[in-house]
Amino acid sequence: MGERLVCRCRGLSDRAVRDAARQHGADTLQALCAASGAGADCETCQPELEEILAAQRGLEVDREWRRQNRRTCARETRARVLTWLEQSATPLLAAFETSLDAVEVDGLTVRLWIGGRARRQALHAVGERLRDEVCSDLEVEPLGARG
Repeated sequence: MGERLVCRCRGLSDRAVRDAARQHGADTLQALCAASGAGADCETCQPELEEILAAQRGLEVDREWRRQNRRTCARETRARVLTWLEQSATPLLAAFETSLDAVEVDGLTVRLWIGGRARRQALHAVGERLRDEVCSDLEVEPLGARG
């Protein structure tokens, strides 16, 4: 099972939500939201939270429902990462005299193509801030410059 950013508002991965559910014995959506902090803002993640609860109970999850949850999660995660990059990474990259050439988001993995001389340092700085401000479970991979 690929890990994903479940609650984009609170920056919580499915791993963090599952851990909170186990740690607090959360077995209802309300208890899971209280234990993890997920689902308290825009509520877009609540179907995924329901899926986590179903899996925790050992229940079979409808394939189409799971597929729909994954599509929503992927779309919302990509939007959250791109919005953060547009708003926060541009000045950071400018300080390193680098540029962001391309972005890929796959679950909790963000791949950035950064151009310029100090791309390694820029990637490290952007990765740290991305983890601090979007989700601590994100992995940011250095893939160098394009072209």
